[in-house]
Amino acid sequence: MDRSQLRAGDADRRQVADELQRHYVEGRLTSDELQERVRQAMAARTFGELDALLRDLPAQPAAPPTPPAVEARVAEQPAASAPAGPVVPPDVRANAVSYALVMLLLVAIWLFTTPGGYFWPIWPMLGWGFAVAAHALARRPR
Repeated sequence: MDRSQLRAGDADRRQVADELQRHYVEGRLTSDELQERVRQAMAARTFGELDALLRDLPAQPAAPPTPPAVEARVAEQPAASAPAGPVVPPDVRANAVSYALVMLLLVAIWLFTTPGGYFWPIWPMLGWGFAVAAHALARRPR
């Protein structure tokens, strides 16, 4: 059986829609053409129907596939509640801020009392720093 007659799956249709989106971003398709082709891609039953949507467009390197576990987590979360950046638990942030402020105070004391001498603040920095790092690693999201 020829590949063009084989049935396409949801992942195949999404891949074609993603490629059409990249062509739109690069200026090869208008907004209306993109909407129409994506609609046709989502309704396509065979690889031949999907290939016809890309036939007049240059080939692009394939985007790296999204791992299924990531797709599942993204699908579970509503788009409005998606965090803008890395999520740091409040207790870890408070621990890191207090660590940084106390270390800044200790370095200031060292600078005023023995500038250029033995850098004694290294010991509290290391001890407390390991504790802060262990706390952050224990609380990181999985």
